[in-house]
Amino acid sequence: MSFTSVQAAHDALEAALLAASASLPADDQFRVHAEVSDSVDPPAAVLAPPLLTWAGPGLAPTDATWQVAIVAKAGTGRTASDLYRALPTIAEAIDMQTDFVVKQAEPGSWQSGNDTLPCFLLTIEVAL
Repeated sequence: MSFTSVQAAHDALEAALLAASASLPADDQFRVHAEVSDSVDPPAAVLAPPLLTWAGPGLAPTDATWQVAIVAKAGTGRTASDLYRALPTIAEAIDMQTDFVVKQAEPGSWQSGNDTLPCFLLTIEVAL
């Protein structure tokens, strides 16, 4: 699959994340935020703007790398296990349904309002 624009790739990644959420048990499903915002309603996946790379001549970028935060809901007492359980399904949905590749999942935290929430930052790459 070749994307006609960065926006088309962004939309395909958002659709893959929505499909991944729908394939999870109801208790593990998450919202998809297509843009970074001050307030995230976890559990959620948050798409930040991608890093764009130009590997050849021309005006259009050739590759895009997204960092997608998979944010757990605080206060459940099982946030790490929630993330561990959901990550394989999310990675599989992205890898199997699209030309995107999940390269790594880095543990981190996400600031939402006054809350600091646990998350994994997924590095996801695609050729444009």
